[in-house]
Amino acid sequence: MAGLCARTGCAEVVRALLLFDPVAGSARLIDVDDDIVGAVHLCSEHADRVNVPSGWALTDDRTEEPDRVAVLLGVNEVVEPEPEPDSPLLKRAFRVLN
Repeated sequence: MAGLCARTGCAEVVRALLLFDPVAGSARLIDVDDDIVGAVHLCSEHADRVNVPSGWALTDDRTEEPDRVAVLLGVNEVVEPEPEPDSPLLKRAFRVLN
């Protein structure tokens, strides 16, 4: 099945399908084998960054390895690294005005 990612502005090819089960409070990522009605078509990058509502379970049943370690660990929230303390932006943001 060929197509483009469902995310707005993304022109990448579909690599995964996202299925929701609201009754069970779960979501599942699967390979693009069949066109399943109601599935969200996602590229690899957006599939790797899927977040589900708090309390929901996310299962990644793709045979292809996800790019992010967070997905493998079941972490739905990505923690951005803290900026370097010596960065010019931080120096400017926290400079003391005389």
